[in-house]
This record gives sequence, structure tokens and C-alpha cells, in this order.
Amino acid sequence: MQHRFTLNRFSSLLTLVMLCSSTLLVSAQSANCSLPAGSGGSLGVGPGNVAPMALSPDPMLTGESSGLSFVQFVFTNPNDLVTDTASGITAPRIIFANNSGQVIPDDLGLDIGDQFCVRSMSFSLDVLQRQIDTLLTSSFGAAACCDFAELIQGVDVCSLLVDAGIASGSDLEDYNDLADFAVAYGIQASLESIFFLIDSTINIVPPGSPCTAGSPMCYAVSNEICFTVDTASAIGTPAWTEDLKLFPNPATAKVHFQFETDRSGMLRLQLIDAQGRQVLERSIQYSQGQNALTLSTEMLVPGMYQVLLDSPEGRESRMLVVE
Repeated sequence: MQHRFTLNRFSSLLTLVMLCSSTLLVSAQSANCSLPAGSGGSLGVGPGNVAPMALSPDPMLTGESSGLSFVQFVFTNPNDLVTDTASGITAPRIIFANNSGQVIPDDLGLDIGDQFCVRSMSFSLDVLQRQIDTLLTSSFGAAACCDFAELIQGVDVCSLLVDAGIASGSDLEDYNDLADFAVAYGIQASLESIFFLIDSTINIVPPGSPCTAGSPMCYAVSNEICFTVDTASAIGTPAWTEDLKLFPNPATAKVHFQFETDRSGMLRLQLIDAQGRQVLERSIQYSQGQNALTLSTEMLVPGMYQVLLDSPEGRESRMLVVE
């Protein structure tokens, strides 16, 4: 999907500072389906944002009470405004969405001095998946639902779904896929434009009508917090990674890490699954000399994982197979 990114080695350590300007600290919360205002929760900032290891924002979501099935953090660029001709809405372009709210600015193509914002969005992904399956596989009388939808909306929705790589409901896994569909539909990829798409297109046919999922797609959105990429220092591959041992690999129950270093510090360990999702994160204090760490893999789904190890000296990446 075109909105996804892959985690690569980076050449600068990016530290984030929250922008306190009232023009960028926005409290706009929105929802549909008669959900109460504020049901998307309140987004604040964790203490990690100004620490040396703060390679990403550390948003803290509290008070989320929508009861919707899926919650993701959506990152936008406040200086890249896009205007949607269908709705007339001008709003910041979406960069990416994920489940953790944490991201390395370098991976988003952001440089020193660039700004980005994040909001939490809760939505009924399961309803949208059912809607897509209904459109693609069901019929209304003698007409396929795809033809019925095209007659009502004047747009070949099903072809647009396929063009966006969505051939069934299960292909729509997260907000990035929804943004891909919006772009294929001709909607600019901003949060506000996608709300317009949901409310004016996806939910335009009353629930229970032919070729619908039987219920509307609901959403609730938190307030917005914004950041600037503040400083950088040149770093490369940490020297201790030359002695890094990761075993057994493949792992069944546990995986062991061993390395030796001439200094002490803090290490951030992440496991990223094959879909690019962070499934584990640990902050580890290491000391001068030999260091050892053991992680249980029993709760992990078998498959391939990327192991990311971040320290003030840089990043190391290894692949781990879990059986």
C-alpha cells in the first residue's frame, strides 16, 4: 500500500520537542454515530519525548470510551495542506498510521525543523470490512451490489477498491488501507476528507438497506498534538554490535541476546512483525562489559520478525525467526 513505510537504518538521531504554540496544539475532537463528544479520548505526551532515547513521540491516550473495535494513531504534516475538490476541505496530508503512536521521523522523510502532528482515531474496522465483502460478493435483486453502488453513486466503487489493492474485506487491515481507498476514490488523504468520505459515501445508504453492512461505520477522534524534529547528531552502527549474539534463531520459547560494550547506557529493543507492526518493546539498561538479555517468544505468532536495537550510538537491525 502506498502509505506504508519500511524501517531502514538511519544516519541521524532525532529528538522531539512538543510544540506549545496554540496554533499547533489543537483540541478538535470529532465523532459520528451519535457518539458523545470526547469519546475518542484525550491525547497527551509521555515523559520520553525529551529524553536522549526519544526517537519517536510517546503519546498517551486516556479516556477512550467509544467502544469501537480499532484504535490507531494517525500522523499528519501540518505544513503540507491538501484541498479536496469533492468536499472543499483543506487539511494536512496524512503521512502514516500505526497502532503504537511511536515513529522514527527519519522513516517519514522528516528533517531537522520539520513538524508533524498525531491524533488517535477509533473506528469500526469490522463494519467497513463487512461493507466491502457485501459490495464485492452480494447482489440486490438481479443486480450485483457493485453495479447497484455505481448506479447510486455514479462511481465504479468496486473497481476503485481493487485498484487500491482491496479485493476483500480482509485486505483492509488498518487506517493506511482506508487512506489508500480514499485516494483511489479521488479523495485527498487528509483526516477531514476521509471523514467526509465515510459520512457522505460509505454511510449514505441507511443501515439495513440492500448492499450495506447492516450498520454504519462509526469513528471517534482525539485531540491533536504536534511535534518538531529538534536536533541531530551523527551516529552510525554501534560498536558493540560487532559482538552481538542472538540465539537460538529460529527461536521456539526464548531468545537470548549477548554483547560486550566499553560504556553503559540505555537500549531500546523493538520487535516488528511482517506487517510492520510493533509487537514488543523494552527499555534496557546496559553496563560496561558483558551484557545478557533473555526474552520469551512463547506469546509471539510464528513468523519472521525484525529486531531493532536503538542506543545513543546508533541502531542495529537483525532478523529473528519464531517457530
